[in-house]
Amino acid sequence: MARLQVLSVEEISLKVLKKELTINASGSIVGNGWSNLELSLEGVEFYKDKVYNLNFTGNNSGKIDAEKDIDEVLREAKAELVIKNFPDDLIGVRIHAKENMLEEKLEKSGIIALISVFILLLMFYLSLKN
Repeated sequence: MARLQVLSVEEISLKVLKKELTINASGSIVGNGWSNLELSLEGVEFYKDKVYNLNFTGNNSGKIDAEKDIDEVLREAKAELVIKNFPDDLIGVRIHAKENMLEEKLEKSGIIALISVFILLLMFYLSLKN
């Protein structure tokens, strides 16, 4: 069975919990013969420009029902990858498919945003006292 890129990637979601990054991707495949869909490191430079580059791939047996029209042959593809201890300077994820590529930026941690707000409030309070 051949390992191939899915047809397209249409959505990426990123979730950070402590130092663990969960990457979910959905897209489209053609035909019924797909299995073992995954986000993989094969054939791409994994960490470039502070962005993870991943291939959206799966095993394909090549079975396509030519009797059906293209709308019925297109199917949804989903994959998930969990990366532990990702780099602190990571800014996003880029996922490659056969016909496109999609990028999602990593939002800064809620704790960082909370600290930033606290610092701004503290600065404002100190400026009022002077």
